[in-house]
Amino acid sequence: MRKAFIILFCLVVVIGVAAVLLNRHLRHVFGPEFSPEHDMDKLLIIADDSRPMREALEHFKHDQAYYPDRIDSIIPSYLQPTNVPDILNTNDYYFTKDWGGWEYHLMSTNSYELFFQLDWDGGLWYEHSAEGTNHWYWSIGDRDVNLTKSVR
Repeated sequence: MRKAFIILFCLVVVIGVAAVLLNRHLRHVFGPEFSPEHDMDKLLIIADDSRPMREALEHFKHDQAYYPDRIDSIIPSYLQPTNVPDILNTNDYYFTKDWGGWEYHLMSTNSYELFFQLDWDGGLWYEHSAEGTNHWYWSIGDRDVNLTKSVR
């Protein structure tokens, strides 16, 4: 009876240690998780980093009357390239973001979206609509949080 208790205790300790190690490994592989509840200061810094890109897009639209098809159309005349390194994804293939970690998505000649990857399945979205309104969203999986009032 005493041996069974010691074996059971050791088994629980080994499983606990393995769970902690697996949790740390998964956090390292998939990166840190962001949430507006805990990381609003970090999200504000990332959002502010997109300002040169947004200003260049508005300057281009002012001159041309439409947003560019691709972000490289405004580099270097409206926007200077960044020296941000390519980001390595989990499949070990490099992919290049459009500018400083941001992806540019043209929606129409009067609207676009910007996306910044934060987690392996979520990120920070900026949407400039055809009406001229701007919306900031944090999303992960099927959850979206409107950050427009917080990010100005």
